[in-house]
Amino acid sequence: MATLEQAQNAQTGRDVAHAELETALFNRRYAVIVAPAPGLILRRSAEPGELVQAGTPILTLGSHARGVVMRAALADRDVVLIRRGDRAVVRFDAVGDRTFDGAVTEIAGAADPMTGTYRVEVTLPAASGLASGLIGRVEIRPAAGRPLMLVPIEALLEADGATATVYALASDGRHVERRTVGIAFLAGDRVAIASGLEGVATVVTDGAAYLDDGAAVTVRP
Repeated sequence: MATLEQAQNAQTGRDVAHAELETALFNRRYAVIVAPAPGLILRRSAEPGELVQAGTPILTLGSHARGVVMRAALADRDVVLIRRGDRAVVRFDAVGDRTFDGAVTEIAGAADPMTGTYRVEVTLPAASGLASGLIGRVEIRPAAGRPLMLVPIEALLEADGATATVYALASDGRHVERRTVGIAFLAGDRVAIASGLEGVATVVTDGAAYLDDGAAVTVRP
């Protein structure tokens, strides 16, 4: 037999114990770090028993589950020219002249507030085995909706962002015309021109800096 007070105290104790159990289970769920994929711990930023703030990195995991990813930062004038799926070629100084083909898989929706650049991820399917943290150079080739003219980079004068000046051979074949062109992207030692060279077949490279609009020239084979 028990009094009503004893029964109510027992029920209250049960409810308190149940609430403490729920709290312990909740804390346990957030006290265990589960890797999203098989991999290797590359860096540990906190020690066992250390109190860390929410959102603080604790472990850096390296995994090939998604393939090898190259991260690059692009200026706003460049990021607007690319799309997911655009082809890319990556070179790492540590592996010599070997190149790796890839594709753009992620494009940041906002600029980094510190640098003003946009982070782009390029996935490299055939780059397994490379060490994490290698520094390389990535050349992204946007998928153009129409053919673009490629000119030697030496033909560009007064380049400013996505515009530049080019001297093109006029239709009479004896004079040059000063043209303002729009730059689409760089492709090695050549530049893809988006606009400004319509109807032009020849541009000046050597000595272009010494010409004026309408200057007479002689084309030698």
